Amino acid sequence: MSENAHTLSSGHVQADAWFGGGLHYGKLYEFGMPKGVEARRLLLLFFKHTRSPLLWIYNDEERFVYPPAWSALGMDLSQIYFVRSGLPLKELRPVFLQKSFPIIVLDGPEKLNKGEQSFLIHQVRTQKLLVILLRHYYLSPRTGNPFAHIRANCVWHKPLKSIQVRAVKKARLDSFIYSFAGDL
Repeated sequence: MSENAHTLSSGHVQADAWFGGGLHYGKLYEFGMPKGVEARRLLLLFFKHTRSPLLWIYNDEERFVYPPAWSALGMDLSQIYFVRSGLPLKELRPVFLQKSFPIIVLDGPEKLNKGEQSFLIHQVRTQKLLVILLRHYYLSPRTGNPFAHIRANCVWHKPLKSIQVRAVKKARLDSFIYSFAGDL
């Protein structure tokens, strides 16, 4: 598990290979992860060992991030900050204008208009941020953020304790399955 100036590795060969060596700073990723399917566990593989400050912005009033559960999964919460915002690009604009948080997760934001998408990708590229946009539905090849480096759907297979990641746009392989048996 490693982190360098350009990528964030999960420490798992299959996951890192699928993402071209890990998640890359200066890139925007978009994932379809419906609520309640535990697919967010995939991201915890990458975030588990980061030393960079991480800002997780969520939008759901009824379903929120429960930090003690993440701590029980081995996450170091000292560098992870949780904020609730329905309109993060308006309400938290200064966060995107500087590199205080090199990793930002937008978990289920309201619809982003074209201007907000353009602003977001400009800041991602300029500040070399790693931004992950999580949608509470499965992505379609016809819609979504046109600036995303990779767009993928994540499906949790409870009996197998695994996640299948299926590409919607720009991945090296069509899909991969990661098993959490004995992990996280």
